[in-house]
Amino acid sequence: MHTFGMGWMWLWWLLPLLIIAAVLYVASGRNGRSSRSRALEILDERLARGEIDIGTYERLKAELTEND
Repeated sequence: MHTFGMGWMWLWWLLPLLIIAAVLYVASGRNGRSSRSRALEILDERLARGEIDIGTYERLKAELTEND
């Protein structure tokens, strides 16, 4: 006759999975490095397409890598 308590048993399995997922999400590189490396990739692509010259490229790259 303990059907009410058994209905919530799935929550005890879901909670650790949610905690593990949150830890993995935080540890996956959301500290700004991934966005900075993506910015450098875009900068490289713009130089390759001829959208910017080498002087602009070097200036922007220096600004992006300034805090490394």
